Amino acid sequence: MLFELSISDAMKWRKAPYPIPASLLHEGKFRGEIIVTAVYAPRVDASAGAEYVRFNVDVGFGTFTPNPEGEPHFRTCVPALGEIGTTGLEKAQVEHGGKWSPVKIYRRRYPKGMAGDVWGLQATILRRAGEPALVDPLSVVIAVTLRALDDNPNVYSEGRRLLAASNWISQDLSQRVDVPVRT
Repeated sequence: MLFELSISDAMKWRKAPYPIPASLLHEGKFRGEIIVTAVYAPRVDASAGAEYVRFNVDVGFGTFTPNPEGEPHFRTCVPALGEIGTTGLEKAQVEHGGKWSPVKIYRRRYPKGMAGDVWGLQATILRRAGEPALVDPLSVVIAVTLRALDDNPNVYSEGRRLLAASNWISQDLSQRVDVPVRT
């Protein structure tokens, strides 16, 4: 699935409940691979040296649990020990593109399964200290891939049926791009 969103400071963008195909659920747990790619064009400042990227978009795919005191609690499950550099000290995150990078890839495999009743996607913005608030929302594109570990071909069709059943607005992407060739 591909999401195109606009996000502002102090805002949490959420999409839940996320439809999980039945072929990826085993004994109440998600068993498969989750790949999330986020791309955005943040404000940059060449005079800031290594901190030239002024805004960071944090993306998480995970589970929501009820909270009697307010909004549900979100627990990100991707990447928990995912791509190199996406955990640990900020210096390592920056060095490996896990933070302050306008292109991020999160990935996690769950061969034994991960429990969760309500799955969802969340995005938030973090801005550098001293950076003024955004005047216009930041455009972000997020691609989410759920993949079976056993190459089950039913994941795609099940996912499409779940989208239709949950009344999510969806649109097929063109699988063909015509490129004019001059001879």
